[in-house]
Amino acid sequence: MIAERALIVSRLLTAVILALALVRALPAQAEDSVVRVMTQNVYQGTNFDEVVAATTPAEFLAAVTTTYNNIMATQPARERRRSQTKSLGRLRTL
Repeated sequence: MIAERALIVSRLLTAVILALALVRALPAQAEDSVVRVMTQNVYQGTNFDEVVAATTPAEFLAAVTTTYNNIMATQPARERRRSQTKSLGRLRTL
């Protein structure tokens, strides 16, 4: 599963790099403009290992509960909002 994710991420990154290279290679218009791109790697708080490993309905329900608790323990909404707000604030000052 991790290898599949790595392959997907590497293909996506390659596509983005190629797209940016293509845009850069295009002739400039009358006005040059600046484009800023921000990416955010957002970890959801779990790898879903317990859910994937479950083999019975009872194990699956227990795994979903564990996974949900793991996600909530990372305080995803509050912490991500703070992080994104700080990142955007830094970009605006550039």
